Amino acid sequence: MRLHSALLVPLLGSLLIACGDDESPGGSGQGGGDGGSDVGGNGDGGNPSTTEPKLASVHAPDEFTVVLDLEGAGVVAPDIPSAYVIESDFGDLPVTNIVYDAAANSITLTTDKQKLGVNYYATIKAPGNLLDLETAQFLSADTATFWATDLVTFEDYEVVATRVGVGELAVAYATEAGYADGVEDAIAEFETKIYPTESALFNDMGDIDGNGKMVMLGLDGNGQYGGYFSPVNALTPEQAEQFGINSNSMEMIYLSIPDLDGWDTLHTLPHEFSHLLYNESHGFDDGGWSWHNEGIAECAVHAVHGSNNYLFYYTQEMAGLGNGQSLVIWEYSNLSQYEQAYVFWTYVASRLDGVATYGELFDIDGDPAAVDDWLQGKLGQGLAETQLDMLTATWLQEPTGPRGFEGMITLDGQPQVLGAASTQLLPFTAVLLPASANNLDVVGAGPDVTHLGALVGSAPDLAAPFDVDGGVVIALNTNQDASSTATQSSGALAGAVNLAPPALPLLKKAQPSNAGLWKHPPPVAPWNRDALLKWRKAAHGF
Repeated sequence: MRLHSALLVPLLGSLLIACGDDESPGGSGQGGGDGGSDVGGNGDGGNPSTTEPKLASVHAPDEFTVVLDLEGAGVVAPDIPSAYVIESDFGDLPVTNIVYDAAANSITLTTDKQKLGVNYYATIKAPGNLLDLETAQFLSADTATFWATDLVTFEDYEVVATRVGVGELAVAYATEAGYADGVEDAIAEFETKIYPTESALFNDMGDIDGNGKMVMLGLDGNGQYGGYFSPVNALTPEQAEQFGINSNSMEMIYLSIPDLDGWDTLHTLPHEFSHLLYNESHGFDDGGWSWHNEGIAECAVHAVHGSNNYLFYYTQEMAGLGNGQSLVIWEYSNLSQYEQAYVFWTYVASRLDGVATYGELFDIDGDPAAVDDWLQGKLGQGLAETQLDMLTATWLQEPTGPRGFEGMITLDGQPQVLGAASTQLLPFTAVLLPASANNLDVVGAGPDVTHLGALVGSAPDLAAPFDVDGGVVIALNTNQDASSTATQSSGALAGAVNLAPPALPLLKKAQPSNAGLWKHPPPVAPWNRDALLKWRKAAHGF
């Protein structure tokens, strides 16, 4: 792929996190030799100070450079790499080159690639040298270079970003256009709520790059997305090169700060972190079971915050049922489908152990056959019956029992009904047929389409003729072949006058500025370009 030019980003010096006063980690590292030759020369090197030389401070302008600032006169800078020992709790940092600047009274070291967000300790070990055993702490890589992807052209490009925050489990970098206030709060939210909740439910985060932290990269996605996790970063650079792409080889999440109006710990960060954990547990997602991956990611938001109202800011709950929407066969950038997957998995959780069940659901395979087996073992019923029960619960919304959600979800209204006499249904797809009379039969339905009558205040009517005047008859295609594109008729209610879909109730919360622009790239395997192309078509129209 053609590489974009690196974006040079000025340092946000005022935003950098100051070095702490932690004690140096144990271990002396490698020996420092005998002090080497006089790189700096005798005398004061242009420094008017008459004090003995000492190491004043250390900083790392980028991932491969460390600068030792000196004070005092008579500097004799050791010129062998072994005289400079750089250690951390995450491993030593080898030095490969040394340059002494007499005018600046500083020593510039070239190092191996530093681990991001790590506190290093630089010690000069040169017995007999006035700088011997001088030590200072510094934080790695004030700036770092990352690969990102243009999700319209799919070309990789590089950005240079400045470190704007660091914690125990996360480090944040941002481009100039990708910075917003609140990064410290976002890191704190990640470390105190998002990470502990999701790691306890799902699995611990890996550590590809050996720094014990996830990178949050704030940049400007130019309206292409809000945030995304790229499985490509789980590959080594050499592995990624085989696919003509580039990997940062680290745990990281991309956030388009202008499109999110900030670091968005309410939804994007917990959602995308779930994808990161999912990829580590399940391996590359070929895009086949997004209903599981994406649905569980929405459940992760619920687990972190105690509820998930984010999707409901955008559109009426389960709105896609009005025209028939598959639970399993995924359509990219379809907000309503995210809602339906979240509602389904949460319905299952409400029948079992609540939020704790999200962890069990995370562990299973998203293949409908595997889900069917799991449900048979847990609920004594298969996927189709459970889906039908979930749809019944969205209409009846009883406070307890299988016809509601046990308080885990509170819907603002009932799902939309079909505005026609009948429609064609893909596998795992349902519609709600409005019932305008009692004693209704269903005519013309496909062989795998089953029906159930639902009327608030009454028990479900399991077979025709249906007596649910003022309620609905749910039509569900129970065909379990997720690869099938064949549709079957929902059937029509004989003798009924079909009602127009009811007006949507007013949403309880104001819609954000980017309402309706659901641009969420799927975290699919790097070789699955077809899935990304489908997402681009849905999100951007081409």
